[in-house]
Amino acid sequence: MKKSSHRIMIGAVLVLCFGWMAGVGWSQFGNMSEDRLLTHRSETVKQQMTDCTGSFKERYDCKEEIVLEGKHTTLLNMMVPFVIVFGPPLALGIAFRFFVASPRFSSRTLAPGTEGAGDDPDEWLRQTRKNLPPRRRRG
Repeated sequence: MKKSSHRIMIGAVLVLCFGWMAGVGWSQFGNMSEDRLLTHRSETVKQQMTDCTGSFKERYDCKEEIVLEGKHTTLLNMMVPFVIVFGPPLALGIAFRFFVASPRFSSRTLAPGTEGAGDDPDEWLRQTRKNLPPRRRRG
C-alpha cells in the first residue's frame, strides 16, 4: 500500500472514530436522565430514605444501604454508555492496526536496492541481505 493511501485511510478512520464518539457521546451523556444517576441528592433516593423507620441505628443502616445501592447502580449505568461510546472506535482502531498493511513494507519506502520487493516482507528481507556489505570476521 502506498504511503499516501495509508495516510488517507488513517485520516478516514480517525474522522469516523471521532465522529462516532462525538455523536454517540452526545446522545448517551448529553440528555442523561436523573434516574440513571442515583445520588443521595436525587428525588428517588430521598423518597426511599424517608421510608426508613426504627431506631437511629436501623435508620442509618437503611439509608447507608440505599446510598451504596445507588452508587453501584450509577456505576453500572455509566459503564454501559462508556462502552457504547468508546468500544466501537477502539475495536476499529485495533482491526485497522492488525489487518491493514503498513506502508513500511512497500518497496518505495525501504532501503535503496530493494526495488521490486513489493509488499512481501520476506522478499524485502532477502533483497536487503543481498545488498548488505559482507561481515567482518573477528579473530
